[in-house]
Amino acid sequence: MSDEQEPGIRTSLWIGNRLVFRGPAPLGLTPKRFEERTRVSNLGLRVDRPYLGDGLPNIRSRHELSLPWRTVQEPSVIQHLDILTNTGQPFDIGIWKHVYDVFDGDGSTKTFYLQRRQILPNVTPPTTFPSYETQAIFYDGPYGDPASTADPQTVVQKTTAEMSGTPSSGEVWIEKTGHRSGGLWVSTVKCGDAPADAFDSFVVSYMPLYSVVIEQEQPRSYVEGLVEPRGWVLTEVG
Repeated sequence: MSDEQEPGIRTSLWIGNRLVFRGPAPLGLTPKRFEERTRVSNLGLRVDRPYLGDGLPNIRSRHELSLPWRTVQEPSVIQHLDILTNTGQPFDIGIWKHVYDVFDGDGSTKTFYLQRRQILPNVTPPTTFPSYETQAIFYDGPYGDPASTADPQTVVQKTTAEMSGTPSSGEVWIEKTGHRSGGLWVSTVKCGDAPADAFDSFVVSYMPLYSVVIEQEQPRSYVEGLVEPRGWVLTEVG
């Protein structure tokens, strides 16, 4: 198992509960951080971030995705994309790229929440690379401090019902399917040990399952014969 992210997207996208083997190009992903920066009287910078409850990551974010297809040739894929365009509810998408949720520790708290669901182990891609697995790492000081030492934990995927138990020392349990809290998806994380009393001392890397709506459907041009273009701009909602 690798704790380092590999470059690029190496398997088919999961769109609306099915693998779509003809991927868009170029796929764009724009992270949007929820914070406000204010320059104060001494020329310092004050950063305000939303507080939505205990145990959530230090940085709350939502992502915007751009998916342009120059042409889609498979009739079943054309139909699937067109039906999703006209559904009334958000749908799920997974692009097999890691996100990192970072938490402060206080030396006693053992329960945290990822701000999204995981695509693994809920979806099986054509190839599951070792780096795809969810990772959880404790640091004995702030991440980025040269003196801080990494302590990888053993990640155990659990059902929501199984999360009522207690992890062993060195284990981190993560809720497989996630659950809704205040209308937003989160995934419970329970640690056998408490992360160190330090800023940014607990890091979880995982491949998210986004809940999205279509912000914009891109125009279609039929100048070339037998070319069926499609394109979306998607906004993460849940």
